[in-house]
Amino acid sequence: MRTVIVYESMFGNTRAIAEAIGEGVAEHSDVTVLNLDDITEGALADVDLVVAGGPTHTFGMSRPQTRLDAANRQPYLVTQRVSLRDWLPTLADREAVVDVAVFCTKAAAPRWLPGSAAHSAARALKHRHIGLAAKPVVFHVEGMQGPLVPGELDRARDWGAELAHATKDLKRRRR
Repeated sequence: MRTVIVYESMFGNTRAIAEAIGEGVAEHSDVTVLNLDDITEGALADVDLVVAGGPTHTFGMSRPQTRLDAANRQPYLVTQRVSLRDWLPTLADREAVVDVAVFCTKAAAPRWLPGSAAHSAARALKHRHIGLAAKPVVFHVEGMQGPLVPGELDRARDWGAELAHATKDLKRRRR
């Protein structure tokens, strides 16, 4: 089984979560973790599971203005060219059936703020008739730029292992 984890990250928190998910997936699957800026033609060939994530900006996935705002806060952004919002539609162009899961990072406080990039991504995929392998997952950061809330990397590793195990079982049943 082959898994590709792709991420958009502004300050490095989403990248850290993606890498931790990759560690969990690696227990059950071959895994590649890629910044959306680094995806090349064929990177998703023969993939059984795609896990995609990004930061939550103003209640959903980043937009050009929110990315610019992030760039004004920090001179170097981890993902500089490709946003999750722009990349997700490319999954609909794939001919092969692939399981997809989505995650995001979001400020832990205030907790009452609605919306998340993961739930926005799930809606975008549903709109393109792409089903999800799991419910969207939100990982929390302290404040806008982080760091990650303690325990989130462990939770990401556990979720990655659960995803890979569930996908492996689903693939066996499809045969």
